[in-house]
Amino acid sequence: MKIGNRLKTLRKQKGYSQKYLAGLLGVSRSTLSNYEKDLTSPKMDVLEKMAMHLDTTITWLCSEFDSELFR
Repeated sequence: MKIGNRLKTLRKQKGYSQKYLAGLLGVSRSTLSNYEKDLTSPKMDVLEKMAMHLDTTITWLCSEFDSELFR
């Protein structure tokens, strides 16, 4: 699963800093940075929080397709 680019794009659209979103997700800023760089993958509980705070779905975050359909 590669969600880094989608995660970073949505975070910036919301105007969230890495530090702010990391706080909402309950992870460190460096962990969030690693997600955005696709160095590590978030666990399901973090994915659920991401989807909620970024107004999207887990399906869209994890999808390899470039579609707005699941968003």
